[in-house]
Amino acid sequence: MSTESAPLPGPQAVAILARGLKRSYRSGFLLARRAVLRGVDLDLAAGAVGGLIGPNGSGKSTLLRLLAGVDPADGGELSVLGGDPRTAAVRTRIGYATEGCPFPDELPARVVLELLLRMRGLHGGEARSRALRLLDRAGLGADAKRSLGQFSSGMRRRFVLAQAFATDPHLVLLDEPSVGLDAEGAEVLEQWLDEAHARGAAALICSHRPDDLFGRCERVSVMIEGRVVLNESARALAERATRVELEIEGAGSQDLDAARRELEARGAVVRATRPAAAALDALYRSLGSTGRGAPAGVERDG
Repeated sequence: MSTESAPLPGPQAVAILARGLKRSYRSGFLLARRAVLRGVDLDLAAGAVGGLIGPNGSGKSTLLRLLAGVDPADGGELSVLGGDPRTAAVRTRIGYATEGCPFPDELPARVVLELLLRMRGLHGGEARSRALRLLDRAGLGADAKRSLGQFSSGMRRRFVLAQAFATDPHLVLLDEPSVGLDAEGAEVLEQWLDEAHARGAAALICSHRPDDLFGRCERVSVMIEGRVVLNESARALAERATRVELEIEGAGSQDLDAARRELEARGAVVRATRPAAAALDALYRSLGSTGRGAPAGVERDG
């Protein structure tokens, strides 16, 4: 059963328009179809930075593949940068960093990056010089002639991020950008994101780490079991995920009053002692069992 979808905003107002997106894959011995996306609604305003968070297996990476034009949707409506992300005109304006490194291990880093730049419209010396500049900025200049297969996991991560920002894209899609990233790479990533935002590019960051999202994203969408079940400001979600409670046993009322006054004097409101990750897990369980906060247009099975 489906609910009525909200109207699509105008293409000039948003970078991503998705309504009721579905995607399934064949798997198992009998090649039965397994639904991964079950009717996803998502909007991202032009120039905005959005976040996508959820437990493993919720469909986040699959959604990014559709937005990047790598895979087609089985159903629903999708517009990226005002067009079809599977067309060359749109794909060349998207920067996409996968969680892994999907490029040929046997080729040198400079050659791979130069080929990618040529595929995105740069030619000859321009592609070569930009590839070298990007590798140098990513801290890989001295390793430009080494094959990707010889890179460490941190070096490969920096390479994947460098190619995502290589052509000043209008939309950047980042899948788990901080996984395997060292301090130097994290600093360069922050610079690239700042520059993209300054020129008006939009970004969607997919991560299971709250710190990747809460400090930079304006709004964060929560995905559970192939659906976006919650979309709210990063600040509001951070408060849910980092709320702390304090439980005290065996103390009298005077002791509790004194403890409360001391905490209030320090500007704290403490409700439970558990880390942000545990609070997020509790939120996922709550949203997954109740469906509370699901946006209009999300299709539910049954």
